[in-house]
Amino acid sequence: MNIDILRTFLAVAEHESLRRAADFMHLTPSAVSARIRQLERSLNTSLFERSKAGVQLTQAGQKLASRSRTLIREWQDIRQEVGSGGRDAVLLRLGAPDALWQARLLAATVDFRQSHANTHVVLKTGGRRELAAMLISDALDCVVLSEPLAHPGFESCRIATLQLLPVASPDMSVADAAGFAHYVDVDWGDAFHNKLAEAGVEQPVATVQINVAWLALDWLLRSGGTAWLPRYLVHRHIEDGRLQVIPSAGRLSLDVHAAFNLEHIEAEEMVRVLRASMADTEA
Repeated sequence: MNIDILRTFLAVAEHESLRRAADFMHLTPSAVSARIRQLERSLNTSLFERSKAGVQLTQAGQKLASRSRTLIREWQDIRQEVGSGGRDAVLLRLGAPDALWQARLLAATVDFRQSHANTHVVLKTGGRRELAAMLISDALDCVVLSEPLAHPGFESCRIATLQLLPVASPDMSVADAAGFAHYVDVDWGDAFHNKLAEAGVEQPVATVQINVAWLALDWLLRSGGTAWLPRYLVHRHIEDGRLQVIPSAGRLSLDVHAAFNLEHIEAEEMVRVLRASMADTEA
């Protein structure tokens, strides 16, 4: 049995839609449909009732959904015991966007590894949707994101705060800076856009869209413009006069969240250590 196919089946069951499940798992709808057909052929039964509104589990599908969660948990146990070198060794795979790795997360992960010598750690970076899909599909054990992850069977908790400053290149006029001229849009997620609205700041029109904070910073330093960037990343450039803060826009604080499988005890322990290590950090 292919565990990835079971996870795809559960995603479709939970989202009640092939397309929504595909979006969540970072797959194409045709790939999700092919996996479901393969599973139905191997079991010689229909697992979903299909309609224009979406899909619903059949009676057979309901039985499989219940058993699938147990099979996936057993596979996690086997993978950790066999794949990481023995019963006492633990494999933990942690993912986060590039900006959060730089914001004390990497140092906090080092703290965790030093206090858990039997743990083999695999670190990944990527976009927030990609990382969330990797967690749900068991490609990762824990992800750290700038917004909570809401999905059955997973816990999400706040572990730190990310401070974002509105900055502009030094040659920009006060009026242009206040109007976010030549705006570089960094993908901070829905929580960021909600914070902008709460602060009464109109969403700027983007000239460039970038999903990596350091790349947005490099763009500003080379080409000029405006952006919301982490304090830790820009404060030295502000002190050196290579960037200026846009005073009329204030600053924003984004909560940083860690999400993990509720039944993954080791991942829960990692999150506890990361939260303790980053609790007093104003990233």
